[in-house]
Amino acid sequence: MLKIILLSFTLIAFSCQTNRVTHQKAARSIASGELISKFIKQLSVETKTSTELIEKNIIEYIGRRAGNQNHGNYVAIGITEEQAMQIKSLSDDLPFMPKVRKWAMENMNKIQPSIDLQIAKNVYESIVVAERGVVNPYVITSTTGSMNARRQAISPISSLSEKQERLLKSIRDLDDTSVERVYRDNLAAMQLRGKDAPSVLANGQEIVESATLITRKTGLKAMGEGCESFTKNASLEILEVKANVDIYRAALIEQAANNKAGRSFANANDISKELRLTESEIDDATMTAFRDVLGYTDDEASAALKRLKGKPCKIY
Repeated sequence: MLKIILLSFTLIAFSCQTNRVTHQKAARSIASGELISKFIKQLSVETKTSTELIEKNIIEYIGRRAGNQNHGNYVAIGITEEQAMQIKSLSDDLPFMPKVRKWAMENMNKIQPSIDLQIAKNVYESIVVAERGVVNPYVITSTTGSMNARRQAISPISSLSEKQERLLKSIRDLDDTSVERVYRDNLAAMQLRGKDAPSVLANGQEIVESATLITRKTGLKAMGEGCESFTKNASLEILEVKANVDIYRAALIEQAANNKAGRSFANANDISKELRLTESEIDDATMTAFRDVLGYTDDEASAALKRLKGKPCKIY
């Protein structure tokens, strides 16, 4: 009997057809922490702080409860307390670690306030922005009363409200109104739920940001209109699984896009159309993500993609 994959077939609870749920561990190792290793090494040089201490500060901060919070800082990443306690090293081979590493690179000024904001900005610019074309999280933005009030309305957790602003800018920069509408609608739905459940917003942001990165690198839409019931009702567990898959998928596609072009680049407009990835190549990477992150067979990955791209769900 065919083993049903967690992501697609869990949608039965949200009015998308399915049969049953089976959770699988990753069959292969998740992407290594090469990028954050470069980031920490450069940050270490600039701040004259050991790489070991920087990593220790990151891991301790993730599990810490700040002020009168009734939860730890891990909620801003979209992981559970149990998952946060599993982290022993930033190079750990755990399905959610790519998300943790991404978040840490974006929030070093919160993790270690002694780090000068300009230093963090410059290191992120040289290590991450130069390679991926993303918005630098350390760019100083307005802190007027109205801006702070708007951020508070998005989320009381500053890293989430700030990321929401960056992500909306990244979506606008795609300069494609049809893609922008889909991505903004999905993000807005997660924002509504995120007021009461910050981890939901954190994972929703990662899902949309991954799609935005893929579109920037390929010129193609990477997210479907979305199953309304899924967007409104998917549990944190399911959103967290999807975010893990999508982050890994985006990394695979980014690497494949660079390989096909013969060089690193930030935007599909920087290369000729014949050197851009095709929809078929994106589908191949998506199925690889299903296999690597969730342990699916080739047949299961293919069936999952077909189901999730088709009606009524149209997640991909």
